[in-house]
Amino acid sequence: MRITEYMYGGTNGEFIEFTNVGSAAIDMTNWSFSDNAEMPGAVSLTGGEPVEWLRTSNPAEVVEVSASIALRRAVASELRAEAHADLADLHGWENRHAWAIVDRFRWAARGVRQLADLERDALLRRLYGIVLCEKFGARLAEQHRGALDARRLRRVLDFVEVHLTTELTLVRLAQTACLSTYHFARAFKAAMGVTPHQYVAARRLEQARLRIQTTSERIEAIAQDVGYSNISHFRRQFRARIGFLPSAARVQI
Repeated sequence: MRITEYMYGGTNGEFIEFTNVGSAAIDMTNWSFSDNAEMPGAVSLTGGEPVEWLRTSNPAEVVEVSASIALRRAVASELRAEAHADLADLHGWENRHAWAIVDRFRWAARGVRQLADLERDALLRRLYGIVLCEKFGARLAEQHRGALDARRLRRVLDFVEVHLTTELTLVRLAQTACLSTYHFARAFKAAMGVTPHQYVAARRLEQARLRIQTTSERIEAIAQDVGYSNISHFRRQFRARIGFLPSAARVQI
């Protein structure tokens, strides 16, 4: 498994800055480009050669996750989707379950939180399973024991996204899933790999980053809006998850 985080300048032949590596000039002369607009947090897939790059008008943060050929084929075989083991080029797909898993990998790549080998393998297999089921017609052989089913999970994730700037409680989320709070908390973590609190915190910080980068709102007001009354705590959490201070995010516009 390989995890690479980098900033892509978005124009042909421009430098790509890799995390902990520096800058690298990539020759893209004979590669194809897609100019489709990409929403923040969107998922892109790449298949075999030739590579299709997504051209952006502004610098973009990318977290690239690549599994071994053996693992991809094993997951595809388990899901009876052998023909799609190498995936295909696809851009602009929004899937918050996939986003949450990649976010865990991003934390691990930065050394903020370690991933045990078994947890890493399980999350990677789950990520490829989501992609194969959602985009290539594969079917899960069995539901992960104790996990929220896809319909309930989608309902909860949609509810969270709409209510990021309001008070969210375990009771409200459990009611959205039509489960008891105890059962919901266990089922959510079994499905997502993170607790409801960890997921909501991650989504709120991502929304804060987007607003800081795309609006002129005061950073203090944005922090307050997403549930952080203590601006120092917000700055610490933002830097730990995003990688730089909120003020630096605004400079990058």
